[in-house]
Order: sequence, then C-alpha cells, then structure tokens
Amino acid sequence: MSYAAAVERADQLQHAMASRATIEQAKSIIMDRRGCTADEAFAALREASTRSNRKLRDIARFVVEGAPRQPAGAETGGGNPER
Repeated sequence: MSYAAAVERADQLQHAMASRATIEQAKSIIMDRRGCTADEAFAALREASTRSNRKLRDIARFVVEGAPRQPAGAETGGGNPER
C-alpha cells in the first residue's frame, strides 16, 4: 500500500469513528427524551434518515447540534421534560 493510500485510509477511518461517536450521542439524546431503549433510538434515527433521504450520520449530527447544552456539573435528571 502506498503512503498516499495509507493516509487516505486513515482519514476514512477517522471520519467513520467520528460519525459513530455522533450517532451514539444522538442515540443517548433520543433515549433520554423518549425514555426508550438504544435499539428504539437507533430505529428512530434510521426512520428519519429513510424518510428524509439523508444519511444517518447527518440526522445524528442534527440531533446532537440541536440538543440543549447542560452547564458543567449540572445533573441530567433524565426522563422527558416535555411530559
């Protein structure tokens, strides 16, 4: 494998890891808001991806970026504040 190919592969892997982290964060946010399981949260992301014809990682990024930020040291309380 050439150096250029190795660098490209490393970039691809780094991007994939970042996407996975964003998807996991989005799942956690959905689980907290809906009080659902990880599988149900992932299914919701997948449904939104299919419905909007957008990549799942883009839907996940939208969820994460739209989540309210907790101040440092604040307790997360859990559950759904909209209930």
